[in-house]
Amino acid sequence: MPPGPLAWFQVLPNTLGVLRNPGGTFERLRRRHGDPFSMRTVNGRIALTAEPAGIRAMFTAPTETFKVFAPQAVRPLLGSRSVLTLDGPAHLRARRLMLPPLHGAALGAMARAMAECADQRAAEAAQAGVVVAQEFGQRVALDVIFRTIFGVADVALGERLRSALAGLMAATNPLLLFAPPLQRSWFPPHRRFASRRTEFDEALREAVRHVEADPDAPPSATKLFLQARDEDGRPLPWEELRDHLVTLLVAGHETTAVALAWALWFIHARPVVEERLRAELDSEEQLYLEAVCHETLRLYPIVAEVLRELAVPWEWCGHALPAGTSVAAVVWLAHRREASFPEAEEFRPERFLGKMPPPWEYLPFGGGQRRCIGAGFALQEMQIALRALLRAGRWRLADPAFPGLARRNVTMGPGREVRLVRREK
Repeated sequence: MPPGPLAWFQVLPNTLGVLRNPGGTFERLRRRHGDPFSMRTVNGRIALTAEPAGIRAMFTAPTETFKVFAPQAVRPLLGSRSVLTLDGPAHLRARRLMLPPLHGAALGAMARAMAECADQRAAEAAQAGVVVAQEFGQRVALDVIFRTIFGVADVALGERLRSALAGLMAATNPLLLFAPPLQRSWFPPHRRFASRRTEFDEALREAVRHVEADPDAPPSATKLFLQARDEDGRPLPWEELRDHLVTLLVAGHETTAVALAWALWFIHARPVVEERLRAELDSEEQLYLEAVCHETLRLYPIVAEVLRELAVPWEWCGHALPAGTSVAAVVWLAHRREASFPEAEEFRPERFLGKMPPPWEYLPFGGGQRRCIGAGFALQEMQIALRALLRAGRWRLADPAFPGLARRNVTMGPGREVRLVRREK
């Protein structure tokens, strides 16, 4: 293993460090041990790198080199048949099933629905005169998901789903995700989580029945999943359908909301960025807006590292690693390499105009065989939501101080609310 804190008594401080402040923990370990470095957590020994050569090797290795990292951590939330918890042929089958609703013509068709949802929420914000950035992002993301992924048109049912999801996410304690031994009925937070999960699953099943009973239901991922058949002509069992829909919902709303909150803070903390965006609002190509989104995801990626468990022994970064070891591409550090991004700590969208870094230098959606299938969906939604809010009025930060960082389940987001107040001119 590369050098690093690997002793048994370092497991708890390492795990808590990654939970509370992954970026700072990785920066400290790299300064002390170099790159690559190692650490030992409750999920085993992990070798980590931020160097492009190591990340490239990881993303281009044969599929059979890896298994999914710590699937037991998120199974209580996403299920055992989620694309994020499956390996091998089952994982590839799930990806093939989930790709059509999120790519190509389907993604283009979603743009109009995204714009309608974003415009409505932006108009409400303009009338209220205030925007809580992450709340705005969550509302837009859920509106879009309910409409395009779930096919839910019933307002009351949509609100029931929204309320059930809020309860489920509020009960998803990070300790449950990062310490699977606590996923037991004797642990009160887990009992509370299990109760909220049951409530959410009931609301989800009702939504699916609505789509199933309506032959004229508009196109949606739910409709495609209901029409899918296995090799023997059988429809997807409820457990699999549930896990696919929950994965799209959980992965698609919190992540977008966090990214939008960061983008709105940067845009309104830097007047030159805001004015350049406004000058582009009515043009056909939104190149600077796209660059702002990429730069936001560079400085504050949704996840700090991309992890894989080795299924076989592997030579990596000069180290012979045994099967069962995990490896990680440290997104937080890779995005701050001066060699890849000069003045890396500065927010400079111009670095993404007319060019994109290699996928082993810029990796906000991971990479390789397990790259996020919703990357295009997320970027399109992010741009549409930002454009809608900018068109709805001019805003200023209620508190221009940097909001800090805080753990939000699996993701890291602003430590306090990013609040915008409408200004007259």
